[in-house]
Formats: sequence, structure tokens, C-alpha cells
Amino acid sequence: MKILIVAATHGNEPLGIMLIQHILKKRKELVEYTDFIIGNPKAFVRNLRYTEVDLNRSYGLRRQGYEIERSRHIRHYIKATRPDLVLDMHTTACEQPDIMIAAAPENSVVKQFLAACHIDIILKIQPLHDITTVIDQVVAYEIANSHLSSAVLDRICDDIQRFVDARRYSETKT
Repeated sequence: MKILIVAATHGNEPLGIMLIQHILKKRKELVEYTDFIIGNPKAFVRNLRYTEVDLNRSYGLRRQGYEIERSRHIRHYIKATRPDLVLDMHTTACEQPDIMIAAAPENSVVKQFLAACHIDIILKIQPLHDITTVIDQVVAYEIANSHLSSAVLDRICDDIQRFVDARRYSETKT
């Protein structure tokens, strides 16, 4: 089982970078199952959502620009590495419950991950030039900035471990 973690699709959203660091420092047992890519390195370095256009709305577009090129790079990376699942990591400044986002919750791999996940709220979306246009097996975390902690990172790592072990967290999802 190989999971690609996409960090910093939006450069000012720290969850993915924090998760990568957490796995490398505290949850090394997950390294053999995970691969990492920084979605938008320029925006991350500048702590901006994006530099020109929203990377999360740039997949499959026939225009030019930095985020458009990054979407092409990520698309090629996914096609070359063929992960079983892509985790797209996001944070929000809004005070809201933590949620999972999926365009294809009926996909067997996505369904298995959602069952292994500690978060029980799932938002089903329609693809809109986002990473779900590249591969069906995408699940996104949307975590409130105020909830970011070592405990949350451990819970996400536990989700990954349950998924790899084909275990469930809960049957109840909204």
C-alpha cells in the first residue's frame, strides 16, 4: 500500500508540512507506506495561498503559469508513482469541525480510508479542476488551524496505520 501525501497545495496551510515532519520524527513506521510532495513550494516559502492562481483549481487547464505547471508536475508524478491513495492536506482559518472531503466516496479505496479515519464528517464534492481530476482515490483532510496539534497529527497517523492494516475506526459517518 502506497499513500501520497500532498502538502501545501495552498502555501499558507501548514497541515501537510507538519504531518510530514511528524511522520519523519515520531512515526517512522509509516515511512514505508507514504510518499510526500509539496504541492506549491513557491507559495509555501512565501506563506501565501498561491502565487498566481489557485493550484487546487489548476488541474487540466490549458493555460500557462506557475501553479498550472505545478499541477502538471503533480499529475505526472502521480501517474509515474501510481499511489494507491492520495491524501490532500488542507487547513482552514474558519472555526468548524474537522472534515474529510472526497469526490468519489463510493470508490473502494476511498471508502476503506474513510472507514479507517477518526473524522466522521465527510463532504462529497464535484471535481473542479482539482487533484480529484487526476485520480479517483483522493481524500482530503480539512482541519481548522485552531485544532492543529501533535495529538491531531497522531490521530491522522493512526488513520493511515488503520488503513494500511485494513482496520476500521467507525462505521458511523455523516
